[in-house]
Amino acid sequence: MHIRRPCFAIFLAVLADAHAATAQGPSSLGVASIARGTPSGPSVAAISAGAPIVVGSTKGGETQVTIEGWVDGTRLGGGKDSYPASVNGKRALRMRATPSKLGKVVAELHAGVGLSTIERKGSWTKVRRSMWIPTTALTNRRSRMILPRPREERRSPRPRRRR
Repeated sequence: MHIRRPCFAIFLAVLADAHAATAQGPSSLGVASIARGTPSGPSVAAISAGAPIVVGSTKGGETQVTIEGWVDGTRLGGGKDSYPASVNGKRALRMRATPSKLGKVVAELHAGVGLSTIERKGSWTKVRRSMWIPTTALTNRRSRMILPRPREERRSPRPRRRR
């Protein structure tokens, strides 16, 4: 009976871990991916592998994700669609993890893409955008649980065969 309780506890932990892995929430991109404004729509950005994202709903083979980062605020223009700002000019705009040119690039936003602004620090602006990516580009961030090795049952040693 004392063996069943730890096994049951391990079963519950694995079950909870599996449920958490399928739930929506923070994740990271497994591979670099093209992002679209709508499912199967035109490309709006290229997201770097490992970029921190928040996973949303799934439609067909695509999943909606939201990404935040810092951009050079001088490159932002007026609103587009339902967004209060947009990427100005004809070149892509790099979204970085930190407000610095040395910050890791998490995405490249195409010219004209609409963005929500969150905050400003000097010439840097923190922006947010929801996009659609192939579901296969997501990394499953399950925690790696190390299960204890089962105790070896104490058995009497087997007699060796003689040949």
